[in-house]
Amino acid sequence: MVSVLSIRISDDEACRVEPQNFVSLNTQNQFDLTSLILKMKPFSKCSYVFESATAYISTFTLNVESRGCLLGEKTLEFECVFCPENYYVLNISEECYPCVENAVCYGGAQIYPKDGYF
Repeated sequence: MVSVLSIRISDDEACRVEPQNFVSLNTQNQFDLTSLILKMKPFSKCSYVFESATAYISTFTLNVESRGCLLGEKTLEFECVFCPENYYVLNISEECYPCVENAVCYGGAQIYPKDGYF
């Protein structure tokens, strides 16, 4: 018997799931979800609804909240990315800026004046 586990999401803009369908059960009558990837934009709340026509599971809802980006990170679609060395960001969700001439940037929000500057 072939069974399909489908996954619906509450917000198509802020939430993603890959893949959206799992076909068949393993030998223990379980779906193997080890390849399941849940993607969420920072500061999001998502509900993932798992549905199957089998007798083992009909509907299961998983509610998840994602953290927001931290100081030194920029928002890049579905993830927060730490600004690399020689760049900085001081406001969450802005782009990473190139280090200014008289400063040293270690990445993230770490920007320091060079010797002789303040």
